[in-house]
Amino acid sequence: ISVLFVFMRYGIILWGSNSETAKIFVIQKRIIRLIKKLQYRESCRGHFKSFGIMTLPALYIYECLIFIFKHKSLFEMEKSHEYQTRSSDAKFPSHRLTLTEKNPVYMCVKFYNSLPEDIRAIESQETYKKSLKKLLIELEPYSINEFFSSTSLFTAVNISICLYICNFIVLLRAGVDST
Repeated sequence: ISVLFVFMRYGIILWGSNSETAKIFVIQKRIIRLIKKLQYRESCRGHFKSFGIMTLPALYIYECLIFIFKHKSLFEMEKSHEYQTRSSDAKFPSHRLTLTEKNPVYMCVKFYNSLPEDIRAIESQETYKKSLKKLLIELEPYSINEFFSSTSLFTAVNISICLYICNFIVLLRAGVDST
């Protein structure tokens, strides 16, 4: 697996959004099936996680996010609100054509902006890499769109948890104030 991993990783930022990557991902899944002695049509979901390796789409996302972390000075960051926080959204490059949205820089920004706030706030490269790898292995995305829907779900869950905690605190204060 590690030999294939090295070949898949080489220059993936440039070719990772290409439609031909599906063929390489099929080969990666075939190797997992061979190692795990799975049936030809049996799903590989969960088996990537058990090996602790990333799917091809996850590897592409990982490399893009490491690139943006290492080269933050190349990206213009903008605050999405007036509150003082450590993280902010990266600004998308201006463009006229939809083709630009397949551009590696554009995809890097899109991935970065969809990350949970706690990962974006990490300043240590080592910690960032570990957290990112852990997230991507846990999500086990089979496509880029699956990653976006999963991370938006994390955001929705985080927001609902925060609302629940805020409501709980309000109820606690109301109970304390009435006694």
